[in-house]
Amino acid sequence: MKNPMILKAIKVPIVVLGFLTLLGCPSPDPTLYCRGSVDFSQVPELFEIEIAWNTLAVQMDGKPLGPNPPNGHGVLLDPTWLELPIQENSTLFKRSNSKHHILYRAPVALRSIGRVWAQALSVTGRLASGKEVVVHSILEPITAHFPLRAKQTTTLDIELVVVRNLGKQKGSYSLYTKSAYWLEGLSP
Repeated sequence: MKNPMILKAIKVPIVVLGFLTLLGCPSPDPTLYCRGSVDFSQVPELFEIEIAWNTLAVQMDGKPLGPNPPNGHGVLLDPTWLELPIQENSTLFKRSNSKHHILYRAPVALRSIGRVWAQALSVTGRLASGKEVVVHSILEPITAHFPLRAKQTTTLDIELVVVRNLGKQKGSYSLYTKSAYWLEGLSP
C-alpha cells in the first residue's frame, strides 16, 4: 500500500518548483532571432541545397574585421567575435520554398552588432533529377549594424546566394552571403 504522506511530500516541492519556474525573471540580455534564406535566381537548374552548419559568429559594432586566415576565406576570430550555436545541425533550402529558416534564437551578451558570419561546414546541392553537385562555401562576414536592447528580441535575416562557377570550376557552384538585414520592430 502506498503512503499518501510520502506522495504528498514529493508532489508539493515539484509543483512549487514548476510554479517558481513560470514566475522566473526573463534574462536581461537581448534575444537574437536569426533567420536564413537562399536566393536560387542565378541557378534555375538547382533544386535544393543542404547546408551543414558550424556556428553563427557575430562581432561587436565598431571593431576591425581582422586578418584573413592563411589560404582561406573569412577572418580569424578574435575576442571581439562571439560564436553562437546554430539551432539545427543542417538546413535544407528548396527552390520551391523561399521561406526563411530559423538559424538561431537565444539571448546574447552583446549590446550592438557590427558584422555577422554564418559559417558552413559543408554544402550539398541537388538538381531536380536528384543528382548531387559540388557547391563551394564562400560564406564570409557581412556588415549588419544594429543595436540589441535589453529584454527585447531583435530579428536578423541573412540571405545567401548560389552562383554557377565559370572557368576551371565550370560545372560546380558557390554559395555566398548576399545580404543581412536588421528587421527593427519585428519580433517573432
